[in-house]
Amino acid sequence: MMATEVGMWVGSAVRTVVRWMALLLLLQCVGSHPSFTVAGEDKHVIVKIKRYFSFPNSEFRNKYGGQVDYYMSSRSCEQNGGLLTADQTPAAHESITDHLRKVRDVANQEVFTYMGGDAYYSYFWEEDPAKKCDPKVADTLLNCIFEWNQGLFAKLKRNGRGVPFFKGSLYSLAGAGRLNGYDAYWRDGYPAHGQIYLISRLDITKKEAKAAWYDGDSYARINPDTPYASFGIVCGVQDGISTSTTTMTTTKVPTTTTTLPPKVVVPWAQEHWYVILLVVLLPLIAAIALIVVICCCCCRAGDKYTRAAPMELREVSGKCGVWNPREAERRCRCV
Repeated sequence: MMATEVGMWVGSAVRTVVRWMALLLLLQCVGSHPSFTVAGEDKHVIVKIKRYFSFPNSEFRNKYGGQVDYYMSSRSCEQNGGLLTADQTPAAHESITDHLRKVRDVANQEVFTYMGGDAYYSYFWEEDPAKKCDPKVADTLLNCIFEWNQGLFAKLKRNGRGVPFFKGSLYSLAGAGRLNGYDAYWRDGYPAHGQIYLISRLDITKKEAKAAWYDGDSYARINPDTPYASFGIVCGVQDGISTSTTTMTTTKVPTTTTTLPPKVVVPWAQEHWYVILLVVLLPLIAAIALIVVICCCCCRAGDKYTRAAPMELREVSGKCGVWNPREAERRCRCV
């Protein structure tokens, strides 16, 4: 009877623990689902820009021995207090176009700059094979997610990967397109190479031309349609995160008038779900262990008394009996 009760208690406790674990895991999955992410993640986020600045192609010749690539461009921006720009709004697009026009070389008919967005994470850091992007594998090009990932954009997420703005690295892919409400400024027929870096290009032969996007390699010389001698650098100094939409004005370089929202913070419960799990499970496990120990002790005590009873009855039933431990034998004469 005692063993049956112990089994029932232990089974009930185990079921309770399993239910709590399932509930907490479900809450964790819901909390991390894209539909339930905190404000600023996977949404149309705008980062305010204090100012833009730019460098002509001579920046590469004078500082980097003529090496033109994404990394040298990013370094020049950072050394001067800025970051590669995000083409996040019509106002930003206007500013980038204006600065490209400033750094043009009269010997060239076009000018390029690397942008502060790419599909680098999808290619280099994505751990899920089903979501990984590889420019050399055509079947994976839809997995290439372009993200604004410089400065404050990267801080909006725990993994630092940035805010997605375009899916797919080939224009002809079914399902390729804009993400999170951002505009796309691709040149017709682009992205055309399946590559993961974003490059902005301006045709300076046309007075009213606007900058257009190209997909390219981290090294400008790799693609014939992005000649390294035509590259400049356009940078921006970030100021803060804004959730309002930037509007165009009639001035040549529109300005943004927005207010900063509360700082984006990941809920403590979502960030430290494992602590809650331990707080709930450890007392339950301790309670189960205590119940098992108590029940085992009770069972042993019961068995002890049960074994002792027959001996007592045998001693009482005899008329006389002597137990001599020294002789190790029992001598009893019954009348």
